[in-house]
Parts: sequence; C-alpha cells; structure tokens
Amino acid sequence: MRRLITRPILSLLKTAGWELRKALPVGERRLLEYKKRMRDSWGCLKEYHPGTVLDIGANEGQFAGLIREFLPGAKIVSFEPLKSCFETLQSKQAELAPSLAFHTALGSEPGTATINRSAFTPSSSLLPMGSLHKVELPHTAESVQEEIVISRLDDILNDLELEEPILMKIDVQGFEEQVLLGAEQTLQKVIAVVVEVSAQPLYEGEPGFDRIYEIMKSHGFAYCGNVDQWRNKKSGHILQFDCLFENRNLRPQS
Repeated sequence: MRRLITRPILSLLKTAGWELRKALPVGERRLLEYKKRMRDSWGCLKEYHPGTVLDIGANEGQFAGLIREFLPGAKIVSFEPLKSCFETLQSKQAELAPSLAFHTALGSEPGTATINRSAFTPSSSLLPMGSLHKVELPHTAESVQEEIVISRLDDILNDLELEEPILMKIDVQGFEEQVLLGAEQTLQKVIAVVVEVSAQPLYEGEPGFDRIYEIMKSHGFAYCGNVDQWRNKKSGHILQFDCLFENRNLRPQS
C-alpha cells in the first residue's frame, strides 16, 4: 500500500530544508538533461553578440530553437532543402521570429541535384552514405532520393541586408566544403563559424578536418576548439564534432 505524506509532515520537511520534486518519467528526464547539455555547450556563442545567425542545414529548426533561447534578438536565417523538413521549419517561423527561411541547399554552384533522404532526416546528404555510418547508426541507412535546389550563399545574401556581427553554423553531412566555396564573400563578414566535421568518413568523398581547417585558415579564421561532439551511444565512438572558427580579421587575438 502506498504511504502518503500528509500536509503537516510535508510542512515539516520543507521547514527542515527538504525539496520535494515530482518524479519524472525516464524519457522526459533524459530530454531535459539533453536540452541542458546542449544549452551548456552552445551557450558560448552568446559572447559574439550576433545580430544575425545563419543556420545552414536547418532540418526542422532544432538549432534555431536552441539558439533562440539565449540569443532572443538575433535574426535567424535558415536554409533547408528537404521538402517535409522545410514545411515544419516554416511552421515554426512565428516562434523563431525574427527569422527567415529558404527552401534550398547551399553549394559552390547553383542548380538542382538529388539528395539521399535518410529515414532519419538529419542524416540526409548529397553524398552517398558510407559503410561506417550504416554500421554505427543502422536506423539511418534506409533512404530515398529527392530532387532539390542548390544555391550559392553569396548569391542569396547579396540581396539581403543583415545586421552584423554574423554567426554561421554549417551542418550539411559531408557537403561542408561546397558550402564554404559558395560563401567566400559572406565569410569576410562572419565573426565565427561552427562546422560539423566527421571524425572518420561517414559519407563518401566528404572532407575531413584538415581540409576544412585549410579553407577556414585561408579566409583568416582560427580554430578555437569544439563546441560539441556526437558519440555513438553503444560504442562510445566519436562520430562527428562541431568545430568553432573565429575570424581574426574581425575578432583579433588579445
């Protein structure tokens, strides 16, 4: 029989300094813990005081929702090629405001292409999924093809007036180099970039850290460590990590 705590006993416990909390279901508790970890990891981006955040590879707006918590006034400009994900992202524009969303992938040249739409949409890529990815994350292996539009970031932003400083986040599953090659003018105005890079090749032909570092360094950026990293829950292997680069032309070292 469940033992009940009466009001007098409850008052005594509170007076003695006890804090009683309702037990949360495991799934809900884990979600809260995950959100706290994400806020702790990504909260460092507040120090750049961005007027604009470029969310490249927005999916359904997960990063935009996170960044909105600690950057309430920054304008979020999102880019997402998958139709269903973009529709979800669009439905969140009011709660993400001020915000703007473009239904396109970004690359080095404008055009159309076929993307491999994974059953787990954040794993979708313009590149074929590698065998390691399928082994480490089998729930992502199944995919269908979807026709998408590719644009150059420089072309899109050429017609927009964005408040600086500008912060850029790139999460495009192996297509990072092409995004950066189409953003050479934009990078001159960006104070910091967070790029997701694979620890080992997860997609065929994707650039590694060395190549991304080389590109960023050529534009005056310095590597400042990792904001976050993603491990396989079962094996513990680090699969991807989010690299932070600062524009030394806009933020000189002290």
